[in-house]
Amino acid sequence: MRLRHIHITETRPFRRAAGRNDLTRPDLARVRGLARAGLALALLLASATASNAEKLYWSNTSTDTIQRSNLDGSALETVVAGVTSFGIALDPAAGKLYWTDLGDPNTLGDESIRRSNLDGSGIEILLGAIDGVRDPVSIAVDPAAGWMYWTDAGAGARGVYRADLDGSNRVRLIDVEALGAARAAAGIPGLEFSQVWGLALDVPGGSLYWCDYFAGDIHRADLDGTNIDPPLVSGLVTPRALALDAAAGRVLWSQSPFESEIGSVGQDGSLPIVFLGRPAWNVREPFGMAVDPVAGQLYWTDSKTGEISRIALDGTAPEVVLTLRAFDPRKNRFRAESPFAIAIDTTPPPPPPPPVRCGLGFEVAFVVPVLVALRRRRLVRSRS
Repeated sequence: MRLRHIHITETRPFRRAAGRNDLTRPDLARVRGLARAGLALALLLASATASNAEKLYWSNTSTDTIQRSNLDGSALETVVAGVTSFGIALDPAAGKLYWTDLGDPNTLGDESIRRSNLDGSGIEILLGAIDGVRDPVSIAVDPAAGWMYWTDAGAGARGVYRADLDGSNRVRLIDVEALGAARAAAGIPGLEFSQVWGLALDVPGGSLYWCDYFAGDIHRADLDGTNIDPPLVSGLVTPRALALDAAAGRVLWSQSPFESEIGSVGQDGSLPIVFLGRPAWNVREPFGMAVDPVAGQLYWTDSKTGEISRIALDGTAPEVVLTLRAFDPRKNRFRAESPFAIAIDTTPPPPPPPPVRCGLGFEVAFVVPVLVALRRRRLVRSRS
């Protein structure tokens, strides 16, 4: 349908006798209302698509927050505030974010395991000091089995734990203090101070892995804590976090600050190598790691440089994704913040919905151009 000689009336009555090409106030109001509805719907759909895009989540101990962004570092936002976390995990299908919280250092018994929706709403305390939580570090979830796993480095509680996703049925799978004492009794000095930090799950393989920060070991056991193998790697300085490259069958570790590097070892303990270190790359204090199995990339945080970086799992194409800095008024300069734990949601965004039709039968996308054309014509006529 072609519109010709459109006239926008300026009269006050509700409607006047009009030619077939005249547009009255009620008609214009209807078009405007449809345009506004179309714009609101378009913005809502765009917002929903953006919020469901693939995301990085990390803890920031400089700001005591959990933050997130797109995989390229854009659209940074704070999800949860008031937390000190060294471990986060995601259950994207259920829309849940889990984290360990060391709490306020000035408040005794403030340590906990918590979860929320992916946007930070609906925070729940799943386990706390009253449940035996002391210094929780890493956390991992197995949504299909309905379990969460975490490590605790606190005195009297050091070990690997498991509970239902709601915090019930907590059990200590591995008593790391008892293991350290046994090794010390066997004549290996110093290992009675064993302290477990990093944790990674291989659910299809039925295995869990943890690293001992003081002993410098990486261990494997069955998911129920039985059949503990001899260390896959020994002699590391201070291993802090673990990640699993399931496609290659390798366990990755980060260690710092005395020996700053990211390394990997076969799940059977074969071929331990330094995957990433200085001076080839500016690795200062690497901590959290997350593998993107879809893109074949490793993401990691550096608590010294404030950077979140990524590299292909074949060791090529390293790049900085995001640099976190804050202004320090005391020194009148910007300083690096401290990202620690990291997790990745590689769930693809949903497909766009089908076009929405308005009451006049036009596509919503066509309402705005019509309104713009009418507005321009009115301006031209008012000037003539």
